[in-house]
Amino acid sequence: MMAHFSCWTMVSFIALVCSSALWTTMPHPSWLIPLGILIPITLLTPFLGFLRGILFAVFVVLSHASLYQQQIDVLFDGSQDTTITGQIDSFFKPLTHGYQSSFVVNQLNNRPLPIYYKPRLQILWPNGEILSNQGELPQLGERWRLDVTLKPVLGRLNIAGFDKEKHYLTQGWHANAVVKSAQRVDNRASLRAKLHAQLIRQSEDLDSHAYLLALTFGDRRGLSSDDWEHLKNSGLVHLMAISGLHIGLAFAVGYWLGIAVNMLLMLPIYPNLKYRRFGLHFLPWLPWCIGVAFAFGYAWLAGFSLPTQRALFMCSILVFFHSVGLYFNAWKVILICLSSLLILDPFAVMSSGFWMSFCAVAVIYLFIGIHKFRGGWRGRIKQLFCFQFWILVGMLPISIYLFQGFSGLAPFYNLLFVPMVGVLVMPLIAVGLFCMPYFPLVAQMIWTGVDIALWPIVHSMTYASDAWLNIGSQWTALSVLPLLLVSCYLIFNRMQLMVVCAVFMLTLWPYRSREGWYLHVLDVGHGLAVLIERQGEAVLYDTGLAWPGGSYVQSVVQPVLKTLAIHELDGLILSHLDNDHAGGRDYAVKALNPKWKRASQHLPGYSSCVKGDQWHWNGLQFTVHWPPKMVKRAYNPHSCVITVDDGHTQVLLTGDIDAISEMILARNKALMRAEIMLVPHHGSATSSKGLFVNQVKPKLALASLALDNQWGMPAVQVLDQYSLVASKWMDTGTHGQITVHFKNDVYQVSSARKHLSPRWYRQTVRNRVE
Repeated sequence: MMAHFSCWTMVSFIALVCSSALWTTMPHPSWLIPLGILIPITLLTPFLGFLRGILFAVFVVLSHASLYQQQIDVLFDGSQDTTITGQIDSFFKPLTHGYQSSFVVNQLNNRPLPIYYKPRLQILWPNGEILSNQGELPQLGERWRLDVTLKPVLGRLNIAGFDKEKHYLTQGWHANAVVKSAQRVDNRASLRAKLHAQLIRQSEDLDSHAYLLALTFGDRRGLSSDDWEHLKNSGLVHLMAISGLHIGLAFAVGYWLGIAVNMLLMLPIYPNLKYRRFGLHFLPWLPWCIGVAFAFGYAWLAGFSLPTQRALFMCSILVFFHSVGLYFNAWKVILICLSSLLILDPFAVMSSGFWMSFCAVAVIYLFIGIHKFRGGWRGRIKQLFCFQFWILVGMLPISIYLFQGFSGLAPFYNLLFVPMVGVLVMPLIAVGLFCMPYFPLVAQMIWTGVDIALWPIVHSMTYASDAWLNIGSQWTALSVLPLLLVSCYLIFNRMQLMVVCAVFMLTLWPYRSREGWYLHVLDVGHGLAVLIERQGEAVLYDTGLAWPGGSYVQSVVQPVLKTLAIHELDGLILSHLDNDHAGGRDYAVKALNPKWKRASQHLPGYSSCVKGDQWHWNGLQFTVHWPPKMVKRAYNPHSCVITVDDGHTQVLLTGDIDAISEMILARNKALMRAEIMLVPHHGSATSSKGLFVNQVKPKLALASLALDNQWGMPAVQVLDQYSLVASKWMDTGTHGQITVHFKNDVYQVSSARKHLSPRWYRQTVRNRVE
């Protein structure tokens, strides 16, 4: 049987499943029938064996994609206003306008759903009567009947930053829903919820309260943005994201406990013990069983999140191999585990957490399998340092690709604190959880001990603020080079090694010529943020909105700049001071350190942006046409209107000017024609009047807006107005980030949804909104 699952079969299967993350279309589900016939034929026909992994990969991906699509179709089969019955599947996350939780739907309009059709939703519980009438927040595990409005997942899409649509797919969520009314069907909260509530009560006064909840239940809601920054800078983010590392540590604790029990049974102080005859050599399975039990219990505490499910499954595979006496080399074990995980969840290949967790486990497993050091305690110390070095080398490419950098102190922090968490913190947590329901005073003392144990970790992280090394994602290819050299050294001879490295350097060298200049209209929903990029420098026109604890500058602008290998702004221009245009200005000034700043409102440290102002930047001419003078508070009519001219093409940036401002500009003939225009006020009917549009006559009209927004933008009459002057319309809600590349006297337009990331799952998750 194992002959059917050769290394080539598994490698080809894994490669094709990974490639599905880049597919632009998904085959029709009817292809499952011929695939189901061909796969058994390849098993019976040796000369077709090379197709096994490929055909099976297509079958697995297509099966999961078809099921995901059918679950969404079931949800949106009728009206978007519907009644659902199901179970709360996560802790409540507080938002500015309510609470959010995950919800598993068991019934739709009182119609039971088959177990394989049960969709998972992200539920928004608005503040107000819905929750206040219940007396208390709904608890994890309770069953509720909800009247909701279903909404498809409409994420923002840029060349960097959070990808909501991909995130929903990898997490197994199918839609959003807003609660209109709620009725509790079953108020029995889960045991996990009760333990969680009890731990909150017993540990709320501890300094490491948030870290304790994250380590115990995977509840990271209490960690602030500063906490995450400290974790990232020190290379300890993985400690607070329960995944393969924690499941492995839980297994290790259980395994050593099983060994201790075995040793106890062998002691001569129990001469009459009836189990004495089952000596240590008769109980070899005990450590493995207790280890799996501890791993299972920890995964349950973490809510069987997808990372813990994968780690538990991988752990179970390794224990199964050991129990039945199957032994393979380290590489084949890794391939078997990865193939098995992708059969269960092929969409995991799109999850950064999956690759961080799996690669860490794989590097550890391969290191243990390859390196055998001798020489007593000196050999052990050498092994420990080599182990940290290989973890750094193995995880470096992923860290650079995901975070555009890595922590230089990560090996030191991991060498010191990962063993501390495994040997001290996690056993204490296990004992504390056991004592909490029965011996609360003892549990209280244990939590104090955990707080003391976490103190050096929490406080030492604050000294790693300068340890993070920023590296553009275009250097990811070169970061793979050390790992490639070692792998090739183990596999190829010297000449082959030189050829492989030469080809690698030629094909994946990170430098890309960026001649000319770029206009990036970023996808920030209902708001505006425009990057003007040239020669490795950038100017930002508006910042997008901000909210308590975050902003689009932090979540979109900064990641995009890092991807472009730009770490600071040359200039910042605020068209006006509404939140959706200037909400992120404080963060932009603090984090991106612009050399100069302009606005039409009197602000300390800002130069004027009023009619008649002109300046040059990197060969581009900036000319301000509006407003006529500075104001105390800049609203929509006071938006700073600017033409950017490279000598061949003109771009008009309009902010949120209204019809009166447009009329004055048009009548005074203050505007030249521009090939490209940023549509005023997101395509609102209050702007883009005929006189103004006819004077500018743009060939390309770009609008920054949210798809399916509550204001009905873009207005139909606005679309018609631009159509009358033969303008091509593009908006960020439909196209995602829009980038215009200017080179000499020509320009080229591309969009994130059509050119940069046209993936098959986007229309599925968005419920075919376009």
